[in-house]
Amino acid sequence: MSNEYTYSILIDGLYKNGYITKAIEILRTLEKGKFNLTIESYSCLLDGLCKIGRLELAMKLFHKLSQEGLEPNVVTYTIMINRHCEDGELEEANGLLTKMEDMGCAPNVLTYNTLMWGFL
Repeated sequence: MSNEYTYSILIDGLYKNGYITKAIEILRTLEKGKFNLTIESYSCLLDGLCKIGRLELAMKLFHKLSQEGLEPNVVTYTIMINRHCEDGELEEANGLLTKMEDMGCAPNVLTYNTLMWGFL
């Protein structure tokens, strides 16, 4: 099991238990330590930020992914689309779907269900 995978689990567990600040702190420490964090690590943190209503910070982190040499995957995009839908930001959610497709990332059933619920 790689260190990156272990840290992804740690970050996920921290945010799910309400320790989002600690999860961010660990992520920043890992970035400084030149760990090769995976998109899964960032997706865990994005999900946590979105669930506690920190969309602005989540969007900053989302846009930072390319600087880290990472491309969002279907999970990452769906997390962000869901948050926009929950906030009633349907144009932004639809824009992310378009960007996702433009980047060659195929939406899945959950992505489409998330959008459909957002438009209801």
